[in-house]
Amino acid sequence: VCFTVISLAIGLGIGTSATLARLLGEKRRKDASSLATDNLLIVSILMVLISFLFQLLIEPVFTLMGAADELMPLINSYMEIWLFGSIFLVINMVCNACLRATGDTKTPALIMAASSLLNFILDPIFIFGFGPVEGLGIEGAAIASVIAWSITTVFAIKVLFVKKRLLVKQQFNLVRLKTHFFSVMKIGLPAALSNMMTPIAQAVLTYLVARHGPEAVAAFGVGNRIESLALLVCLALSMTLPPLISQNYGAGNIERVKAAYQLAIRFSLVWQALVFVVLLLLAERVSGLFSDRDAVKSLIILWIFIVPLGFAFQAVIFLTVSSFNALHHPFRAM
Repeated sequence: VCFTVISLAIGLGIGTSATLARLLGEKRRKDASSLATDNLLIVSILMVLISFLFQLLIEPVFTLMGAADELMPLINSYMEIWLFGSIFLVINMVCNACLRATGDTKTPALIMAASSLLNFILDPIFIFGFGPVEGLGIEGAAIASVIAWSITTVFAIKVLFVKKRLLVKQQFNLVRLKTHFFSVMKIGLPAALSNMMTPIAQAVLTYLVARHGPEAVAAFGVGNRIESLALLVCLALSMTLPPLISQNYGAGNIERVKAAYQLAIRFSLVWQALVFVVLLLLAERVSGLFSDRDAVKSLIILWIFIVPLGFAFQAVIFLTVSSFNALHHPFRAM
């Protein structure tokens, strides 16, 4: 449920960033501001509807997933709050996408860091209690997240309105709203569906690995953590490249689009090759950090010697997919 909402947020962010950056590249500042304003309204309405719908589906969905009856009260108490707060989470992510579309990557990074820091500070306060604040357990974890998201969302909206002037006062127009909605979703929906494929693939792989015993599952889980860290730089690059491509494509600077993409690819290949070498050299130590069982350690080392060979190609896929979205070719990206 959470990943479905986050996948939708990522898709909306990609669609917003690609559409907005292209308009800015074409020097259509007024149209860009109109789209950003309408898009924020659309996202708010959409998330209210989705939040309400998912509230009704909490028990059926988690029962279908095999959740035990005794866990349902805890799941309900957490998800009801989380789904309400997801409105702020998605608006926050879309605001950050708008900021990146202008070429500003620093402010979104600071907003995300501030959100994580606030969550880190508030979690123990609301979970265990502090001073006059009573410990609320799992509900407290959800409340802490909602507070962090809402505070940083207000800040992000303020930056868009005051500093970037991308949010403007305009008359409500249903036709314009519909046009902007479809222009964003044309890119955003395929991107969201692509993001949903990842956990499905992971679930299938975990099921297959589980046939080889708990040691294999443990090593596979460690491998997934290593993979997420090893690809972090290239994943960040795939988020900063699209606005550059969209703006230059909108301005007709095709050579700069090609140069940016090729430079990103070359950097990623070299970077991931270095990461692979480092992992090979530190394979024994890395395996020891995650487990003290010889069977698990040997499987982690085997994973390190094989899987990271493909990280460079995975980085190329990240960059190519994000570039296709930036060029408004979402189905090629998917």
